[in-house]
Amino acid sequence: MENRGQAFIQTGRKFFPAIAFSGGFLWDSLTMGRVVSTLDLWVLVAYYIGAGLSLAIMAGGYRQEWNRRLTLLLQFFFGGLFSALVIFYFKSSRSLGAFIVVGILVILLIANEFLKDKYDNRVVSWALFCLSGTMYLNFLIPHIASSVNYLWFYIGSSVSFIIVLMIWRLSSTPPRTLASPIAVTISSLFLYGFQVIPPVPLVLKQDFACKDFSREKKQYSCKVEEQGFFANTGLTSNKIHFTKGEKIYYLSSIFAPSKVKVDLEHRWWMWDEVEGEWALKFKLSLPMTGGRENGWRTYSYVQNAAKKGLWKVETALKDGAVLGYRSFKLESAMKDASYKMNSVQLN
Repeated sequence: MENRGQAFIQTGRKFFPAIAFSGGFLWDSLTMGRVVSTLDLWVLVAYYIGAGLSLAIMAGGYRQEWNRRLTLLLQFFFGGLFSALVIFYFKSSRSLGAFIVVGILVILLIANEFLKDKYDNRVVSWALFCLSGTMYLNFLIPHIASSVNYLWFYIGSSVSFIIVLMIWRLSSTPPRTLASPIAVTISSLFLYGFQVIPPVPLVLKQDFACKDFSREKKQYSCKVEEQGFFANTGLTSNKIHFTKGEKIYYLSSIFAPSKVKVDLEHRWWMWDEVEGEWALKFKLSLPMTGGRENGWRTYSYVQNAAKKGLWKVETALKDGAVLGYRSFKLESAMKDASYKMNSVQLN
């Protein structure tokens, strides 16, 4: 009977890492709102500080027998941080670069379940702490500064690495153990420079390509054509039938933290069949101030410049990274033809 009890305990211990991992993820899933709030970001301070203190105690070697408990705590903190980062960056994942970042974070989130035994290895734990700090500060600093500026990412990356450097000074390990956080920092700066990491905390919440735009009683609405099965599943581009001189609108709402000021733009592109590439037709500057829960709303349109073919409109930082885009196909309306239209509203 005693052997069975010990076997049960040993089996249960195997699930402790999964429980710690799931606990952090479940808590964030329940507490993170529809949009990224200041409260969400400050809750994560506890995770970040907890992970840093755990690593500092482990690096100092105060009591070796604590390491087992600390690695379990560390896994919980990393689970909480990476699950929140997946949620945060997923909300901003309307561009290819953002989807790549989300994919990397998801891989790290899943890998966290199996890395408990590796957290004694400073190469792994310090690298993950450095990465989570960089990505987290990328959200926190713009909220505090009430602005979106490329400098904040470089400052956040530097602060994250300096904290790792302070933890390293508590240990007796040679400088080569800093190779992994150095590689993480350099890679992050490289990816941000090439606009792979999205300009968070801006979030493109809604966007429509449509016709018959109206703005009444603070409501933005327009009409979209009813699409077929393949267009609704995303396998083909939405179609918009138009007549010469008719306006084609693009509406978008963008969430930003309160008082954040930033210059955005709509970029209208058309696919050039001859050159085999996208050609920029025009762009419209859109200064905005954040704070509205449902997003700051704006629109632009083409009229005489509208031509048959494949189009896409990007919502982006002025002369900077893309928040997201929508593609659609313009086709000439056939004479006497009727197309079923549905009304949509920008919240």
